[in-house]
Amino acid sequence: MLGGKDTVDGLIALYRASPAFTQLQGTTRSGYDIRLQVISKKIGSMPVAALPSGKVKLILVNWHESMAATPSAADLTMAVLSRLFSWASKRGLIEANPMRDGYERLSRGTRRDQIWSAQEIEILRTQARTDMRDAALMALWTMQRQGDLLTMTPMAYSQSTGMLRIKQQKNGRVCYDKTSRRDFANHYPRDRSATSAHKLIR
Repeated sequence: MLGGKDTVDGLIALYRASPAFTQLQGTTRSGYDIRLQVISKKIGSMPVAALPSGKVKLILVNWHESMAATPSAADLTMAVLSRLFSWASKRGLIEANPMRDGYERLSRGTRRDQIWSAQEIEILRTQARTDMRDAALMALWTMQRQGDLLTMTPMAYSQSTGMLRIKQQKNGRVCYDKTSRRDFANHYPRDRSATSAHKLIR
């Protein structure tokens, strides 16, 4: 910790030790940790007593805008900073949250260019390597997060019902995928082992 306990670095240290941070899922926690390091480097030494000042809000707005070259990273940094200050405010660690009014997002992306067309999916299905095709089709049929698919075990697929049992890491909820039942069963004959089905996501 670069700053003292009465600085933003002090808040970061307390937040990192709290369940609000430690109970985040692995990838989310790693992403937060990277942003907290960025925050620490920029304003870690800022005294907590200075946060109510209107000048601090202007400093944060200007800092956000200075990262416009990487809008998604800039917005994520502000989101984590807002989460940090909100957490601290609820616990009486700061008098005022300079991020309470939110921030204007820099990222305007729609991810439209990342969505595959039906023609592209058909090319993948008919021409791609088996391992690539199978992994992509599993994701398409289940619409689950990559991390959830990667943690599936061979027993997740039931040959008797054609159903997939998926535990979502984000909220711990167990889902039984009905959408993929027909597609999965037709694409992978019943005489294949559960281990073969598991290879889809490995």
